[in-house]
Amino acid sequence: MHKILIVEDEFIIGFGIQHILEKNNYEICGIYSKGEEAIQKALSLKPSLILMDINLAGEIDGIEASEEIKKHLDIPIIFLTSYVDNITVTRAKKSEPFAYLVKPVDSKELLITIEMALYKHEMQKLINEKENWFKSVLKHLSDGVIATFNDFRIKFFNDAATEIFSNLSDLHFNNIFDLNIYNYDSIKLISIDDFILNQTKNVKFNNKFLEITANKIINDKFELAGYVFVIKDISQKIQLENEKEQNLSQLRQALNEIQKLSDQLTICSSCQKFKDENNQWLKPIDYFINNKNIQISQELCPNCQKTNSK
Repeated sequence: MHKILIVEDEFIIGFGIQHILEKNNYEICGIYSKGEEAIQKALSLKPSLILMDINLAGEIDGIEASEEIKKHLDIPIIFLTSYVDNITVTRAKKSEPFAYLVKPVDSKELLITIEMALYKHEMQKLINEKENWFKSVLKHLSDGVIATFNDFRIKFFNDAATEIFSNLSDLHFNNIFDLNIYNYDSIKLISIDDFILNQTKNVKFNNKFLEITANKIINDKFELAGYVFVIKDISQKIQLENEKEQNLSQLRQALNEIQKLSDQLTICSSCQKFKDENNQWLKPIDYFINNKNIQISQELCPNCQKTNSK
């Protein structure tokens, strides 16, 4: 059952509202006439909704009381007033009331307004919870995430994006391209138009290699609401690929040297000497020592070991 706090300095009106609400299964957790009381009771009772008269007895009015309550509690507030002038409305907006009801209050209008306020507040809580959950997930992703409005003003970015681009606060996504972003051919990317949406673009930024994917955000009306950019730092991957290519190059060079060695290896069928590239005949040990591409190690074969042991 929803609990409702009534703040009204005209007790006849307050009791009349209480009677209407109790008939419709709402729990009334008190009727109070002063702003100071409203703040104290709201903080202690934590009602589902507050009906707040703007003009109250005491040192503070309903608007000031609402502003103080809003600092501590997320509760929908409906203002009650005998009249609404521009100055009052301007002041009341700061406390973000759900609605204004002019006294004497129509019972049907009162019930509909309360029902709508409670429903909207509950839906907003669910939306905020989901948004906070998604933000928490995105915040802790290892990849950078930047979400923008449809004019590319930045709405959200996570810690990983900040590590890549430094301070992104109050930054338009197009301004990121002032930070010296280049494609792999060292051509400077100057605007968002250099990206092909729904595809991946590999770029260089400072000493980093980045993989950026851009996608559209479509709202429930199938309208373009913005864009989301996922930025992956692939510097380590590029480094490993470069090292792999260097190793393959060195391996190909070594294979060429071995091939050259095998092509020019000539052995005397009588004395077993080798002919080098200068047509000189060398003992096997001298030949291999002169060939810098071959490392020589020495040890005794089993037969020699037996001979030397005698």
